[in-house]
Amino acid sequence: MKAARFLTLALSLFVLLQSCSIYRSKSLSVEEAVAFNRKVKIKTNSNQTFTFKRLEKDEGRLVGVTPRNSKAARKLGEIIETNDSNKFVKVKLDQDSIEQIKAKNYLGSFFVVLGVIVAGLTLFLTWMASSVAFLP
Repeated sequence: MKAARFLTLALSLFVLLQSCSIYRSKSLSVEEAVAFNRKVKIKTNSNQTFTFKRLEKDEGRLVGVTPRNSKAARKLGEIIETNDSNKFVKVKLDQDSIEQIKAKNYLGSFFVVLGVIVAGLTLFLTWMASSVAFLP
């Protein structure tokens, strides 16, 4: 019964860690972020942080692609267009209000999740081995 509880906890932790994102410490320029074409985190001059699926240039304007119900879509408000599936929206961004842009570190995020899984599995196996009585 204890093993089942531990496995449930481990699986829950695994699912939660799938959404874990690590960002690079070096800030990107707007042009680098647009060329990166992947997930970025933006910090504004007013100390607000928003994440975007990617940044794009649309008719000379900087826009961020984000899920329709995200914090960025709700707070920034000026939605330019939606895509066909209505899942993502493009939000207009003011380049002057951006303090830093950080790119997601995909390799680092993968290894953190992998490390937590390996550590959890090691603890589980150690715990199971210590609770099993070995016959002589």
